[in-house]
Amino acid sequence: MEITSFQNPRIKQITRLQGNAKERRETGLFIIEGRREISLAQQSGLEASGLFLCPGIYKEDPDYKISFRHVDLFEVPELIYDKIAYRSGVEGIIGIFKKPDQSPTRFIMAENPLFLVLEKVEKPGNLGAIFRTADAANVSGIIICDPVCDLYNPNTIRASLGCVFTVPSLVSSTHQVISLLQNHNIQILASTPSATNHYFDFDYTKPSAIIMGAEDTGLSEPWLKSGSKLIKIPMNGRIDSLNVSVATAILTFEAVKQRLGQQ
Repeated sequence: MEITSFQNPRIKQITRLQGNAKERRETGLFIIEGRREISLAQQSGLEASGLFLCPGIYKEDPDYKISFRHVDLFEVPELIYDKIAYRSGVEGIIGIFKKPDQSPTRFIMAENPLFLVLEKVEKPGNLGAIFRTADAANVSGIIICDPVCDLYNPNTIRASLGCVFTVPSLVSSTHQVISLLQNHNIQILASTPSATNHYFDFDYTKPSAIIMGAEDTGLSEPWLKSGSKLIKIPMNGRIDSLNVSVATAILTFEAVKQRLGQQ
């Protein structure tokens, strides 16, 4: 089917979903833009309720194949595509997808897991970058506590390069996650500037969860009083902190290094 009007209800729906987190929450739908991102979402089992293709821009990518079977497909001219796309004139394809179930009951506990736990991370770019790190390190999953930033914000998906679909994730409260980790005997390594021990002083080869706090306030008190092992990155310059995505990458790959050395 071809769409030629800006007033088409589906075009209006895309615009609302792109810019309104409340709309995404209430409908259970969100937008994915780009060949790689849509391909990775489909590979993870997510269902598209509609795909919007601009024939003048779209080209198949052999590395990231997209399935058009059993999905409503709409063709749009470049003028309309440029209105609804974050990256106009580049990819030529946008999809409306259904959010997956991210409740703790759906989360599968891996053998000897390594989790990243993010509490109240605010910026979509940081959240997306952490998902890229998690994918590169092949962590068991990301747990998002008391979310401030919408995981399905288009900027998060774009910053992650689609890794929000390759890394298992769940959303829960801080207290529920602490109980989940403790019940499964997973050591809690909480990153905080107030720690006395450096991150490389600990053993990450056992079941572990690395806990990272909000950009401005850090971790909340429950994490600091939950029997966590408090860790810090040594800061030898004049600045006393790193970007949360950079700090997460440093800690994550310390765990990767130790686990590779164990093989």
